[in-house]
Amino acid sequence: MKKWAVLVIMVIFLWVFTLPAYAQDHSLSISVSQDACLLGEEITVEVIGSDLDDIAGADIGLSYDHTKLELLDKAIQVNGSNIIDIQLYNENIDRLQDQNGIGRIIFGLRKNAVLMNELQKTLAVFTFKAIDIGQAEIGLISGSQLIQETNNQGVIDYSFSNPQLPLENLSVQIVKKAGVFGAISSSDGYTTAGTEVKLSKDGMEPITAAVDADGNYEFSNMEDGTYTLTVTLPGYETSTQEITVTEGQDEQRNVTLQRIIKDADRNGIVELEDLVFVASRFGLGEGELGWNSDADINQDGVIDMLDILFISRELE
Repeated sequence: MKKWAVLVIMVIFLWVFTLPAYAQDHSLSISVSQDACLLGEEITVEVIGSDLDDIAGADIGLSYDHTKLELLDKAIQVNGSNIIDIQLYNENIDRLQDQNGIGRIIFGLRKNAVLMNELQKTLAVFTFKAIDIGQAEIGLISGSQLIQETNNQGVIDYSFSNPQLPLENLSVQIVKKAGVFGAISSSDGYTTAGTEVKLSKDGMEPITAAVDADGNYEFSNMEDGTYTLTVTLPGYETSTQEITVTEGQDEQRNVTLQRIIKDADRNGIVELEDLVFVASRFGLGEGELGWNSDADINQDGVIDMLDILFISRELE
C-alpha cells in the first residue's frame, strides 16, 4: 500500500507542477524593423506569439517612449475577417484604448475561426514615427495576456494564459543627420531670386538647393565630412567656402554676394553689351526719366564718360 501511495503522490505532484509550466509555454516577443533610424522615419514593430496552443484571443500592451516615438498605426494580423477588434466597439472606454506610451491590441476570434495552434505567428504590427533624437525603448507590458479556449467533453471554457515575456525591452537609436542652411543676400539689395547654391564633396555628385523668395536655402540629411559651398548669381562674384559637418550638427552659413559693378546688364560677363547699356543712358542724373542705377558704374549719381571708361578699360 505504501508503494501505491507513493506512486499516487508522485503522479499528483507531476500533474500539479507540469500543468502550470505547460500553460507558461506560450511566449510573446517583439521585433523592430531597424535598431537605428533617422528623425522623421517610420519604425515597424511586430508582436510575435510563440508556442501558441488553442488561443482564441489576446489583450496585449506595447510600451514605448512617447517623447521620441509617435504611434501612427496598428493592425491585427490574425485570421483576416475572422477576428473582432474589441477596441472598435469600446471607443469611449479609456481603459481599453491606447494611452501615451502604451499601444494596445485587444481581439477575439469569431465562432467559426480556427484556434491558433502555431509555433510562431505575428499577432500585430505597430507603426511608429521617430519624433526626437535619442534612445527610445519599446517593450511588452507585464499585463499582456493570451486567452486559451478549452473544450472538455463539449463544455467550452476560457482562461488567461500569461505568456512569457522578454526580460529586456528593445531600443531604437534615433539620430538626426546634419543640415546646412542659411540666407543669400546681395551687396546692393537686389533680389537673389535665381541664385544657384551647390554643395560638393570629393566622390559625391554636387547637390543643389532652391533659394526661396526671401533668399533662404537648406540642405538636409548631410553625412559628416568637408563640403564646398558655392553660390552663384549672374552679375555677382561667385562665393565659395568650405563647410565641415560633424556629429550631425547643423551648420548655418549666410552669404552676401558682391555686385560686379562693371557688369551693367547683370548677365555675369563684362562685355560690349555693358558699354552699350551705359552709353544708352549717357548724361542722365539720378531720378531723371530713364535713370538706371546699374549704369552708374562709379555710383556718383550721374551717368557720364567715367562710367563708360570703367567698362571700356575692361574690354580687349
